[in-house]
Amino acid sequence: MAPPWRIAFVVVALSTALGPFDARATTLVYDNDGELAEQSEAVVLGKVVDVGSEYVPETHGVRTRVSIRVDTVVAGRADGNSVELTELGGEVAELSEKVFGVPSYRVGERVLVFLQRDRHGRLHTTGLSAGKYTVQANPGGAWVARRDYRGASLLRPRSHRFDRDPRPEERPLADVIAEAQAAFAARGIAPPRIQLPPPGDDVDFSAPFSLLGSARWFEADAGQPVSFWLDLRGLRALGPVATEQAMQAAMEAWNRVPDSTLRLEVAGAAEPVPFQGCSGPTRITFDDPFQELNDPRECRGILAVGGYCPTRLGVVRNGVTFDAIVIGKVVFNDGWDACSIWTPCNVEEVATHELGHAIGLGHSSDSSATMAAYAHFDGRCAALAADDVNGLRFLYGETRPDLVLLPRSPVTLRIPAGAQSVTKEIALQLRNADRLAVASSAVEARLEVGDGTCPMGTVQAVDSDPKTPGVQDTVSLKPRQTKTVRVLVGVTSDTVSTPLSRSPQRCVLQASLLPLAHEGEDRTPANNTAAVVLELSDGNDLATARLQVARETTISSLSPVRIVLPIWMPVQSRVVPFRIRNLDIGAKEGRTVTVNVDLGDCPAGMVSGLDVSPAAGDQNTVFITPGATIAGQLLLTPPLGSIFTPSRTSPFRCTLSLQVSAADGEANLSDNVAPLVVDVIDGTDF
Repeated sequence: MAPPWRIAFVVVALSTALGPFDARATTLVYDNDGELAEQSEAVVLGKVVDVGSEYVPETHGVRTRVSIRVDTVVAGRADGNSVELTELGGEVAELSEKVFGVPSYRVGERVLVFLQRDRHGRLHTTGLSAGKYTVQANPGGAWVARRDYRGASLLRPRSHRFDRDPRPEERPLADVIAEAQAAFAARGIAPPRIQLPPPGDDVDFSAPFSLLGSARWFEADAGQPVSFWLDLRGLRALGPVATEQAMQAAMEAWNRVPDSTLRLEVAGAAEPVPFQGCSGPTRITFDDPFQELNDPRECRGILAVGGYCPTRLGVVRNGVTFDAIVIGKVVFNDGWDACSIWTPCNVEEVATHELGHAIGLGHSSDSSATMAAYAHFDGRCAALAADDVNGLRFLYGETRPDLVLLPRSPVTLRIPAGAQSVTKEIALQLRNADRLAVASSAVEARLEVGDGTCPMGTVQAVDSDPKTPGVQDTVSLKPRQTKTVRVLVGVTSDTVSTPLSRSPQRCVLQASLLPLAHEGEDRTPANNTAAVVLELSDGNDLATARLQVARETTISSLSPVRIVLPIWMPVQSRVVPFRIRNLDIGAKEGRTVTVNVDLGDCPAGMVSGLDVSPAAGDQNTVFITPGATIAGQLLLTPPLGSIFTPSRTSPFRCTLSLQVSAADGEANLSDNVAPLVVDVIDGTDF
C-alpha cells in the first residue's frame, strides 16, 4: 500500500448536453517535489504540440492525449524526442468528463512535467496537477515554473495544513530542477547536466494546424491563381452583390498572408453545381440547391461544407508527400435566412473557414483559429488567427529561410594598468526562426563580425563550434533552433585612449548573419544584423593622466529593447531610461547640454517622447553641474503600418541612437552617442 501522502482522492463528473453536471474537488496529499520525483520514472522539459480528447467505449468516458516535444530530460529516462501522456477526462461531441485537479495542457505551452506510468503502461502526469509546471520567463528575464492546482485541494502531511483553494505557485525553474534531480540522485540515478538557454521569445514553435489529407494547389508555385466560380444566385439572405463581397473578403484574408504564393480569386458567376462528385469547376454554391445537407433546426446545424478533389502527384514538400488539388468546392447550407447569426460578417467567417478546407487545411485544435471545428461569430469576419497563417505557410510558404541574429547588451573591455592589451570572448546567439520548417532541413549560415567603428583588428576570431579544433566559420541551424557563436575581441593600449574615468572610448561592431543557400536571401533581412557596442578603457591612461581642465559629457550605453504588441493591445509605449553625466574637470560652472535622437533606420513615429528635465513637458535640454548625473527618458511607440513581423520569433528590427552635445566642446566624443537596437513583435501580423 502506498504511503498516505501519496494518495490522491478523485471525484469525476460525467455529463452530456442533456444531463446535469456535478462535481466535487480532488484532494492532493504531498509535501514537496522530491516526493513527486520518487514516484516518477522521468522529468522532462518540453513543449506541448498536440492536445486531443477521445471517447472510451469500455467506460463510456473520455480521456485526453497530450503530445509533448521533449527539449531536455531533466531526470530519469524518456525515449525518443517526444512523449504522449494519457490524462483523465476531456470533452468529445456531446460527452464531457471533468476531473478536478487533472492538469490542463494547451498547445504551445512550455512545460516541466513529472512522468509516471499507469497499470496499462501509459504515461501520465505524476500527482495530477501537482506534477505539471508551466515554464515562462518573468519580467525580470529569469525562467520561472508556475503550477496551477486546477480545482484541487491541498493537504500538507507534515504541517497538517489544508488548503481548499490553493493559489497558483511560482518558483525559480532552477529550484524545481534541482529538487527533482536530487530525488533521482538519491535513488542512484545520476541526473544529466542541464544548461538552460537565456530567456527570450519562448513561443517559438508551430501552432497545431492540420491538413485535410495531403494535397495542395500546385498552381500557386507557378504564380497562377486558384479561381472559384460563384453560384450566380448568391445567398438569399444577402443577395448576389453582398454575397460576392463576402466571398471576396474571405479570399483576401488568405491572400494577405505574407510569404505565401497562394492567390484566390473569383472567376465569375455560373449556374450551381452539386457539391458531391469530382466533375465541374472549382465552385462555391449557396443555399444547398441540391439538398445535399441536413437543414438546420432552430438555427442549429451545418453552416457549410468545404473540400476538394485531388489527383495523384506524390511531390514531397516540407517532409510531406502531397497530391495535387484539381477541384475545390464549397456549399453553404439552406435554412439560415431567418437566423440572427446570418450576418455578412459571420458569412465571411464561414466562407474563410470553408475556403481553408478547399485549399488543403483541416480542422485546427487551436480553439482561437478560424479553422477550428466550430464557428466563433465573435466579430472577426474574414480574418485569420496565427494558427491559420501557420497552416497556409506550411502549404504555400516561400522557401526562403528566416534567420535571426539576436542582439546583445554592451560589452566592457578594460586594459589593466601595466598591461598592453586585453582580449575577451563574447557570445552572440543565432536563431532559425522558421517556425513552419519551410526549409525542412537545416540552414547553413555564416556569422560575419566587422570592426565597424572600433580599432582595426578588434575582431580576432569568430568560432561557431569551440569544441572542434580550429576556427569554424559556418553554423548549421535546424528549424526553431538557437545556437551560440563565440567571438574573440581584443584591443591594445596604443589603440585605446581613455584619460577620463567613467568616460569610455565607445565603438560599435557590426555583426551580420548570412544564409549560405537561397542566394543569400532571407525572409526578414533587417533582423540578420545587429550593432554590438564595446566600452573600451585603458588603465594605463587613467593611471598617468593628470588633466587640469577638461570638458566632458557622457551618455550611458543602452541595452537592446524588445517590445511585444499583442493583438488585443497593438499600440503600446516603452520607456527607455538613460543617464547623462557631467565629467568636467577644473570647471566650476555648469553648462547646458542637448539630447537629440537620430532615428537611423527606424520608422517615423517610433520615438514619441524625449525628456531630460524635471520641468513640465518634454525637454531635450538641461543644465547640469560638474559631477552631476541627470536621468532622462526616451519613449518608444512602434507605429502600426510601418512594422511587419512574420512570427513571434522573427522581430522587426531597427537601430536608432541618442546623441548628447554641448556648445563648449568635448574631450571624448565617442561616448556622446548611444546606439539602441529596437526589436518589435506585432501580434496583428500573424
